[in-house]
Amino acid sequence: MRYSFRPPIHRPGDVRQPWFNRAGLVLGLGASWVSLSPSLVPRTWWMTAASVATNQLGGYALGVGLHNLGLRLGERPTPGIRRAAADFRSRTDPARRRGRLHPLTAAMIGGASAVTAAALARSAGAQRRTSELVETRDGGPRAHVIGYAVGTSWWLGGVAFGWVMHWIRSTVAGGVRFISRDLVGPGLASVAGLGAVALTNRLLIAQIARRMVRRATIANRRWADGRRRPAEPERSGGPGSSESYDVLGTHGQAFVADGPRAADLERLRLSPQTAAGQHREPIRVFAGKIAHDSLEDAADAVVAELHRTGAFERGVLVLLTGTGTGWIQDWTPASVEYLTGGDCASATLQYSFAPSGLAFVVDRQGARRAGRVLFERVRRELDSLPAQQRRPRLFAAGESLGAYGGHGAFASIHEMLSSVDGAVWSGTPRATRLWSRIVADRDEGSTEILPVYRSGAHVRFANRPQDLDLDPSGAPYGPWRRPRIAYLQHASDPVVWWSPALIWRRFDWIEELRRRPAPDVITTLRWLPWVTFWQITTDMPRSIEIPGGHGHSYHGEQVRAWAWVLGIELSAAQEQAVIARIASRVRPH
Repeated sequence: MRYSFRPPIHRPGDVRQPWFNRAGLVLGLGASWVSLSPSLVPRTWWMTAASVATNQLGGYALGVGLHNLGLRLGERPTPGIRRAAADFRSRTDPARRRGRLHPLTAAMIGGASAVTAAALARSAGAQRRTSELVETRDGGPRAHVIGYAVGTSWWLGGVAFGWVMHWIRSTVAGGVRFISRDLVGPGLASVAGLGAVALTNRLLIAQIARRMVRRATIANRRWADGRRRPAEPERSGGPGSSESYDVLGTHGQAFVADGPRAADLERLRLSPQTAAGQHREPIRVFAGKIAHDSLEDAADAVVAELHRTGAFERGVLVLLTGTGTGWIQDWTPASVEYLTGGDCASATLQYSFAPSGLAFVVDRQGARRAGRVLFERVRRELDSLPAQQRRPRLFAAGESLGAYGGHGAFASIHEMLSSVDGAVWSGTPRATRLWSRIVADRDEGSTEILPVYRSGAHVRFANRPQDLDLDPSGAPYGPWRRPRIAYLQHASDPVVWWSPALIWRRFDWIEELRRRPAPDVITTLRWLPWVTFWQITTDMPRSIEIPGGHGHSYHGEQVRAWAWVLGIELSAAQEQAVIARIASRVRPH
């Protein structure tokens, strides 16, 4: 006796769900080939796997939807058309031909294998070229083959999960139908099925998020590797500080322990004041989340530390907004410290235990609120100082999620220009509303990749350091009036260009790269619906590992940007000397 098994219960009017939908298979394979097209940064095996799997699932879902739509529409044709379709299926279905492989099917399998091999070979070449452009190593053809195989296995697992969800829905529908005697069964079945899937997904995602936050909280309480409690009273956690080093958190400890000291600045004299030996010990202030229950409490602690260390008597005060865990890229404060000879103070606070990616998803408004609360508290304190007291120039800075949060202090570019003496924003996410408004209001003829805003009078964008000096045509800008706002954004930085709208929308920056290629982006980059979104998404984690000057790594360009914003003349030799000094001290986070 021959047995066959198909997915359970097929009620009248239901669309039959086979183990593997052929239309979905075809579109899924096609999507996997397209997903191997080049992106902004070279892929590792897991990046290839993630891109392949997500695009295969999308293609498969589209194929299933089109197939089911065709079945629904096919219920209406004349009996003759239905008989012809059934006859065609009976002649081409291998199962109906007693397991023999139909020649057409064999040809399709062979063709699909050949196209897959060609797509992998082409992808390997594109990845090698991308690696050269961003000055990093490529995983090689083997990594792409492994990634494709793993991604396909994930795709099959996703299809199996979908089939299980269909089985659950069908089972629930059968139970409801048995109870209701077909009176209200179909409606209740749909509601119950959707509810079961939604509840499962919600519980799963919530559980994953809770575990990630819990792990991040535990990690935050560990001491920073290779760091020691600062011996300088000018730093939080040092002698006389009300902020205990033990509870600053991992990245808070790194912030106050790292960076140049007065002795380091003495060896590299950049200005007449420092050349005369008038160097000072840089001030670094940090308030951790462990010791403070609210952002307002942490901001008050920052102000108290600024008073204690004499920060309000320095020439420059920089308010930094960090990432979720309080991490600050040391290139920013160190650049200011070298350029000012230590006559500066840098201050920040921690607002979350979650790493940047998770914080952006679950509590991105927390970053904006942190930036606003700290800025307003310090600005209010500055305004309350006696008129005869020297006031520092106030600057703002942030990178990545820190740039997103730092913009929370300003409702418009006009408010920013009237509130600070300058700012440097690095790798600003596209979700930053103020950044988006500035870019949308750029001068006619300028690009989204490298916008020109109001002729560069106050605000300038830079893919490379020289872009702060020269406009996109290569001609020198006019005078850069104060206050000066600098936006650093690499053409190869996926964090800047990522947006959910990439699923269905072709943004200007992609078209601009076709007309005027960037120095670190491959010329064959193209926008494809659904596909490009997942490519840019999988690019983001590795983009922070790319060498400085590319991807989401903003290193040496910080020196030139801060020299311009601070108004400090810096020769090429001095710039390179500062970059070398900072690079020798910066540690990976």
